[in-house]
Amino acid sequence: MCNPAVIPIVMMAVTAAGKGIQQIQTNQMAGQAAEEAHKHAGFNYQQLISEAEETNDAAAQDKLQRQLQGLRERGRIAVAQGEAGVGGNSSLKAINNAKLQESMDVGVIEANRGSAQRKIASDVTSTKMQLESRINTAKSQVVGLPMMLLTAGMAGTSGYMAGHDLSSALKSNYYKSPGTISTGSSGPKVNPYNTGGV
Repeated sequence: MCNPAVIPIVMMAVTAAGKGIQQIQTNQMAGQAAEEAHKHAGFNYQQLISEAEETNDAAAQDKLQRQLQGLRERGRIAVAQGEAGVGGNSSLKAINNAKLQESMDVGVIEANRGSAQRKIASDVTSTKMQLESRINTAKSQVVGLPMMLLTAGMAGTSGYMAGHDLSSALKSNYYKSPGTISTGSSGPKVNPYNTGGV
């Protein structure tokens, strides 16, 4: 049987080491969580950049198509009025009306593009805030070296105390053997000269 005096020291060391290992693992998991947050945000940023580019390209294409349609429409109006021999204010009115419709359509296209860009900007801000939140959460879980040492020391002290209690219990049982305990008015007493084992 091992010497009961060693038990508190062993329990102190094991408890302190266990607490230290637990805190190191917690720090590693926090680092992994922060790394995951950066990867996730990077992926979201790439998607939002692609979405912004696609929105701009689509709006530019729609505007170009509408402007070409407006040119064809104004050309058709001019040819029709020229063939009919109509001129003056009515032909200008028809051409200006076609320009106005084209401008309004281009304005709607541009407004839709602006709205989509604002939504994308909002999503970028949201992604940034989520990243910061996840990073702050990970940072809050990290235990610095001074706190790690203090916590491990406190755990070691608790382990020592538990080991001391166990050692005391084992010592009192170690020296007990049948016929060596005397009971008096102050309670049981163990014969210190008994060399018997358990």
